[in-house]
Amino acid sequence: MGAGEALKLNLATTYFWCVGGDIDRSVEDIYSTISGDIDELMKCYNPKSTEKYTKEELSVMLLVDGYQDLSRIHQDALLLENQIPYQILHKLVKKILLLESGE
Repeated sequence: MGAGEALKLNLATTYFWCVGGDIDRSVEDIYSTISGDIDELMKCYNPKSTEKYTKEELSVMLLVDGYQDLSRIHQDALLLENQIPYQILHKLVKKILLLESGE
C-alpha cells in the first residue's frame, strides 16, 4: 500500500471514529454493498482504467475513497456551521440517507 492509500485509509478510519460509528459492522455492510454492485459500478469508469485491478481491489478502493470523501464533506459541513447550524445539516443528511435507503 502506497503512502497515499495509507493516508486515505487512516482518514476513513478516523472519520468512522469521529461520527461514532461501529467501524467493523459499518465497513462490512458498505463493503458488501459495493462488492455486490461492483460490476455495475465498474461501468462508471473507462474500462482501461480498471482492467489492472481485481473486483476485490476496486471494491476496497471505492470503500476507502468513499469514506475519505465523506470525511472531507463532514469537515466542510463543520465550516458551514457558522451559517447553518450543524444540527440542521446532520438532520438533513440523515433524512437524505433514509430516503435513499427506502426507509
